[in-house]
Amino acid sequence: MRRPLSVWFLLCGLVMLQFAASQSKQNAGPGKDIAQAFDSKKVVVLVVAPAKSAGQDDSEAYGDWADYLNAFSSSAPSDTKIIKLTPAKYGQTLEEPKIRRNFATVFMKDATHTLLYDGMIVEPKVYKVALGWLHQNVDSKDLAAQGLQERPARLKYIK
Repeated sequence: MRRPLSVWFLLCGLVMLQFAASQSKQNAGPGKDIAQAFDSKKVVVLVVAPAKSAGQDDSEAYGDWADYLNAFSSSAPSDTKIIKLTPAKYGQTLEEPKIRRNFATVFMKDATHTLLYDGMIVEPKVYKVALGWLHQNVDSKDLAAQGLQERPARLKYIK
């Protein structure tokens, strides 16, 4: 009689551990990554792009975008957290700023101040100007000239 009861308790414990692990995975995600980056005094760059599809690499614009993004990622300051999201995941994570395209880059100083580039960044100077904005104020004429727009941010609720 003791053995079946101990096995039952063991199984219940395993089920509870599995439930806790699945809850932890549900609470993880881009929103939590963004919040942790801000808690660590980092700026955040959200790179929005659809999941890669066949033939996507054939586009010259896509190739330029990928090259400049890789160069930026490898040379970004250590206080910069880069998070890649699909458009759907972005919509689940942020209410604002709204994006209109499948490609966008959102530079976040904090949870309320962002700089939006709605589309593929195919000029490396855009990253340089945006980094200047993240680390100090730059002239809004420079931002506009690079296609960057200051926008308020609003993250969706993070557990």
